Amino acid sequence: MNAISLGAPVPGPRAGQVAAGHRHTQPPDQARERPRVGPGWMRRRVYSALDLGTNNCRLLVAKPVRGGFRVIDAFSRIVRLGQGVAASGTLAEDAMERAIAALKICAEKMDRRRATLRRSVATQACRVASNCGAFIDRVRSETGIALDVITAEEEARLAVLGCQSLLDPTVGDALVFDIGGGSTELIWVKT
Repeated sequence: MNAISLGAPVPGPRAGQVAAGHRHTQPPDQARERPRVGPGWMRRRVYSALDLGTNNCRLLVAKPVRGGFRVIDAFSRIVRLGQGVAASGTLAEDAMERAIAALKICAEKMDRRRATLRRSVATQACRVASNCGAFIDRVRSETGIALDVITAEEEARLAVLGCQSLLDPTVGDALVFDIGGGSTELIWVKT
């Protein structure tokens, strides 16, 4: 379990970076795409967020609207990628097959919706598996998806960003739990 206090930004890799010990597979220009300026450019943008966790593969595809985003596609599948990792230290072949099958569906959805800004992350199972690099390469080869293996700190930071609008600043500080299939992060948020 990881406890993180957020009074300032949580350190960790950002888009286009990868956790220590893992190779970077995403081209820098894809990770740092600059928005095109001009009338209506925001309305034409399509964003996707993909989270390959220890247990689940989740995808959201959204368009910006006034005051937020409108989800235009979503996907969630239990893949059990981390099955057996604690005992063996490696991702099992059948678990990788399940994950890649789900990721192929995600890739098709992102392409069909023309997602121009994409963030695809992998968490605990990939952080601890000794064969993670080979799996990440295989995912890229078979699906075109460039997964970033993020640290627990970055996972916690993203969890807080995802629920930030739900926190009531008049109540005071908050404790946010991110309970995943292979790790739990506790984040103390100072308001």
